[in-house]
Amino acid sequence: IKVINASLTGLPQSASPEILGVTRAFGEMKDLTMAEGRFICDLDVEGKQLVCVLGYEAAKSLGEKGHAGNSLRIENIDYRIVGVLKPTQW
Repeated sequence: IKVINASLTGLPQSASPEILGVTRAFGEMKDLTMAEGRFICDLDVEGKQLVCVLGYEAAKSLGEKGHAGNSLRIENIDYRIVGVLKPTQW
């Protein structure tokens, strides 16, 4: 797990989600379940894919942009949202 200090584009200024760099194992250890999409997989990590999974509240703050298949800009780099966690996780 790596905590990342970065800015996100598109979120309200009052929102300041925690950004974590994780692997597939993190989702398994925490028994995370998805509201939509999927969690990060080994192929994402091996291929150095620019993907992310959003927490429920962060996705809600983004509105229509907070869904799997859309993009999120973190530190001026676009990441593809591959999943959104169910509420009250993590």
